[in-house]
Amino acid sequence: MSQSEDVTALLERIKRREPDAREALVRVVENRLRHIAQSYLRRERPDHTLQATVLVDDACLQLLGDAAKLDWENRAHFYRAAARAMRHILIDHERGKQAAKRPPRRLRQPLEGEPVAALGPAPIDVLALHEALEKLAKLDPRQSEVVELHHFGGYTLEETARMLDVSLSTAKAEWTFAKAWLHRELSQGDTTT
Repeated sequence: MSQSEDVTALLERIKRREPDAREALVRVVENRLRHIAQSYLRRERPDHTLQATVLVDDACLQLLGDAAKLDWENRAHFYRAAARAMRHILIDHERGKQAAKRPPRRLRQPLEGEPVAALGPAPIDVLALHEALEKLAKLDPRQSEVVELHHFGGYTLEETARMLDVSLSTAKAEWTFAKAWLHRELSQGDTTT
């Protein structure tokens, strides 16, 4: 039995609420989920405080916890949900860090003078990227999924095509269009380029 069949069979067992099915699924998918988490974290700033293990654990709690929906169609659907859960965990973490840095509104002071130009390229604004991906998902859900799987999930375009049940040429085209759209969307508010 292949890992794909194992995952699909375990997902069916979970739907039937069989004991120990959730733990068995975690053992089978743990390495792949860690790979996805590491792929996400490679794109984060170097001083990011979340570790891959914590990201995997939090995603598993969201996906397999008592409040989870447990309605995945197959292995590919489960991994897409895991990648999306990890992205949202990272976004929530970043929002929390930014909120902690902001003083209360009554204590904020206006900036004086001209802003200092940053040396080198600015790091990607995780929240801006998240908002752009959410906007893309409304305009073209498949392009958003291609970005989620290929860029963030660390899947090759071939794997992404299989997971989305599209041809490789379609996945490549969707990736190209999505990158261009995201670049334009993220550049609109950037006055440094």
